[in-house]
Amino acid sequence: MVKQIRLILISFLFFLAASIQAQSIVLNAEDQPLGTVLLELKNKYDLQFSYNDALVENCIINISSTFATPSKALKKILQSCGLSYKKIGDVFLLYEKKENEYSDTTRSPLLIFKGQIVDQKDGEALPFSMVQINSTILQTDLNGHFSFKTIDSKVSLAVSHLGYFQVDTIYNTASVQRIELSPQIVGLEEVVVKAEKIKPLSRISTQPMSTGLIKVNQKIATFLPGNNSNAIFNMLRLQAGILAAGEQSKDFIIWGSYKGQTHIVFDGMTLFSASSLYDDIGSVNPLIVKDIEVHKGAYQVDIGDRVGGFVNISSFNGNKNKFGARLNLSSEIANAFVNIPIAQRAALQLSARKTYYGFYNYKLNDQLGRSDFGDINLKFSGNRKKGDQFAFSILSSTDSFTDFIEEKEMNQYFFESTISNQQSGASFYYGKNWKNGALTNITFAASTFDSMFENEASIWIDKDSTDVISTLSNNTQNGVKEQSVKINHILPSTKRHHLNVGSNFIRNSTSFKQDTTKATIKSFVDQRSRLQFFAKDQIRLSKKADVVAGLKLDLPLVEKMKAYLQPRLTLNIYPLATLTTKFAYGKHYQFINENAIVDNFNNYLYFWNIENKNSILESDHFVASIEHQSNNFEWKIEGFYKRTNGLSRWFSKSNDENLELSYGKSKSRGLDLSAKKQFGKHNIWAVYTLSKTEEYFDNFSSKSYQRAPQDQRHEFKAAGIFNFKPYYFSINYVYGSGIPNTTDANLKENIPFYSRLDISALYKFNTQKFDLASGISILNVFNRKNVRYNNFSNFPDNKTTFSLATPFTPTLFVNFGF
Repeated sequence: MVKQIRLILISFLFFLAASIQAQSIVLNAEDQPLGTVLLELKNKYDLQFSYNDALVENCIINISSTFATPSKALKKILQSCGLSYKKIGDVFLLYEKKENEYSDTTRSPLLIFKGQIVDQKDGEALPFSMVQINSTILQTDLNGHFSFKTIDSKVSLAVSHLGYFQVDTIYNTASVQRIELSPQIVGLEEVVVKAEKIKPLSRISTQPMSTGLIKVNQKIATFLPGNNSNAIFNMLRLQAGILAAGEQSKDFIIWGSYKGQTHIVFDGMTLFSASSLYDDIGSVNPLIVKDIEVHKGAYQVDIGDRVGGFVNISSFNGNKNKFGARLNLSSEIANAFVNIPIAQRAALQLSARKTYYGFYNYKLNDQLGRSDFGDINLKFSGNRKKGDQFAFSILSSTDSFTDFIEEKEMNQYFFESTISNQQSGASFYYGKNWKNGALTNITFAASTFDSMFENEASIWIDKDSTDVISTLSNNTQNGVKEQSVKINHILPSTKRHHLNVGSNFIRNSTSFKQDTTKATIKSFVDQRSRLQFFAKDQIRLSKKADVVAGLKLDLPLVEKMKAYLQPRLTLNIYPLATLTTKFAYGKHYQFINENAIVDNFNNYLYFWNIENKNSILESDHFVASIEHQSNNFEWKIEGFYKRTNGLSRWFSKSNDENLELSYGKSKSRGLDLSAKKQFGKHNIWAVYTLSKTEEYFDNFSSKSYQRAPQDQRHEFKAAGIFNFKPYYFSINYVYGSGIPNTTDANLKENIPFYSRLDISALYKFNTQKFDLASGISILNVFNRKNVRYNNFSNFPDNKTTFSLATPFTPTLFVNFGF
């Protein structure tokens, strides 16, 4: 009896559900505009429509009837307006009906739908934008281009890019479309916002296909505390998974990576250092930076060349229609930029920075220092009549830093060191748009980095002695170069596939020379070339899931050549419209690295070298995440596990001047939690990272894993930007639990915890001809004595001097542009 009752109830529920699903549509419209009728149907029956307002604004409906289904009702309504519809998922797509419109039994020819995503204000291409065509999601190339094969003459299109309002409308596939996005933060008062075309981000994510991806909104850089010339690090340090507590801006430490394991690329050029020697000036001028992407792990085969993270920085293509210039002045550095249009098809951009001579010095206790920095950037870019694009970019910088440390209490030693760096690079890019919708991007790039390190130490017996018992000196020079040719061919996307293939040629060379008082001159020069081939396909499994499968092959051009195969796989699942889960695996190899020499006092000296066959870095990445976006609020949870083999480190045993090579391995695991919320014009976010990085080298006295020098278990970061136009206020805070005591790997105690609060205030004044901004930024408001990671010196008396991180630093600045 119970089973019968249960069967009757289940049958009744199914019947009820079917009745609701087949609910009739009652329509009473008398001289009503079509737009009003559609809105009534949406509100009364929860129906979804997508259409261009121009199609419905002049159509009047006079219908009073009942329809069995929404489809029948809509067919009758649109018939009198010369319109038709297509149902895509739960959305009714409305379009103009043509006389020769294909019937259901006739197969339509394939059309190529091409487009480019650009900034509405200045026409600047927006790279790596997310595009949803009907129900297919794809990503544009670095010039904002996309192409898609379809049988439809009209498609529903949604486009999103971080920092911009989303466009969601209908487009004709017969012509090449130029889709303009309006910025959310900068310049909103200067553009017309149309409600029917511009909506807040809601339907598609800005990053639906990649795990461990951070897209940084460069437009907020001006509002954050800190030197504007280090804007990239100021922004990235506040993101989950990127170490901020050690203030190591030369080489971003991402998910426990070591020095040299993060691949930094600017306009196709590999950068071997990301900041100045004083760590307060970034190696890339922020005035020319358009887009920043950070891939923390398990990224796909068409990007990156290391076992750690990947940072891709793209510069502006320039305004081809309007001359412009900017001048940023602070109490530390001057920064100038000029844009010159050429024949409305090209633009020349020039920028330069220089610290003030003699002003950028500091004194902390008995530690003295002097720094000098200057750089220049040039970019010439344009487009040809057929839509092809080209760009030529140059970067060059010089940097020097002198450090003095004197022990006054006992007068036992005096230490002086001088470091100088030179970094330069050039790249040429050509993007070909083929008639069949394919895109081919070719980049020729070359970059070089030369560093010189000199130090001298004098040691006395005691403070009353004038006899120097020991004088130590060291002169070390290290250079690294990279030349590359990279080709990436992107086929037109289809409903099921988004395929691109490519090949690269990479040539690296390194040099090392060292001269010390206790050893003969050591020097070497090494070079190696390799070929890369890769293929990647984004495969749509269903409306709720897609998979991105990639395969990369590295072939070093040496005798007894061995192939290094690197499979990568990402699975994306969309259980809800606002919820995404991702799982990824990737194998990564690295053939050039920044290794360490550790002396018998445990001082670290880093140098670039090409890995031999025994020390080629090999890493496996595992990443899983879940993220939610809705109503100006988003949160994300990311878990990661990385294991890396092939680590190498030179070390010197006590009382032994000879260096020995030690091999090792590491493992990192952790969890990133992040949340962002927009309150009207205000934005706040917070992130927390729980992680553990351990290493083992064969010269360890213990056979177990130990904490790695960059290991930090807990890091919490929070920031807020408050818009009271024309006044803007910003605040951020970083807490780190501390890194291991690097003077003794066997000690478990940490260096004291890191804590830093920064604030800034900005006033902006805009007119139609120019804009002006001025303000003040204060770093380390409470003057916390933090320690800078990887900057310390050990001495024979068992004392260690750590370089202090950023002290209380007020900075005044004025920015002017037109």
